[in-house]
Amino acid sequence: MRLAFAPGYDTFVITARRRPRVAVVGPSEMAADVRDALHDELDVIRRVWLPGTEAPRALDEGVDALLLVVHEGELARSVPAARRSTRIPLIVMTLDTTANARARALDLGADDAISAAWDDSELRARIRAVLRRTPGSPPAVVHVEDLEIDLGARSVRRGGDVVRISPAEFSVLGSLARNPGNVVKREDLAREVWGDAEAVADGRLHTTVSTLRSKLDRSPFVPLIRTIHRVGYALRR
Repeated sequence: MRLAFAPGYDTFVITARRRPRVAVVGPSEMAADVRDALHDELDVIRRVWLPGTEAPRALDEGVDALLLVVHEGELARSVPAARRSTRIPLIVMTLDTTANARARALDLGADDAISAAWDDSELRARIRAVLRRTPGSPPAVVHVEDLEIDLGARSVRRGGDVVRISPAEFSVLGSLARNPGNVVKREDLAREVWGDAEAVADGRLHTTVSTLRSKLDRSPFVPLIRTIHRVGYALRR
């Protein structure tokens, strides 16, 4: 999925505890305010999405709704672009607080619209309502042989025993768990966990995967994390 937004936009991928995931895209300061408003209810993971570049894999495959924060002057460009690029529910937050701006967002293809002068409880309720209308929510717990990954609680068990891993290790494992059997490119993993692809070149991704393997795939367990040389990683089905 490819979306083009104005420079200086950030993406926050928000994972509700045992609930689907929502991505918040908008100007950095406003997106941060939205993230803070949702923080008490949702587990927030920040990602940077550079305008005009390929969206992170998680936004394309692992997110169930998109909350787009835009100025009124960008509605005509950004809302149709988001609508064409993804089939997931689209909620638009207009920085113009008029009813006309919200109505225009709906006419342009948004599934719901809310003013930037929002009330925290209303914002959370609108997100819940949109997600309730969306079939096919992802499972909260993924099982691969004797490995159990709770995406909501961010916990891992192997052979029934708790495995303690770092936040970065869990983000890598979570991405692989949402795509069991499929190869996740190194660059996609790096952007999802650290916000940029530099983690491939500087060795952070390799080190993180190696440490994760030492905790999950130790003897006598069957190794589950596969390496596809110079391409990426995959979790065995």
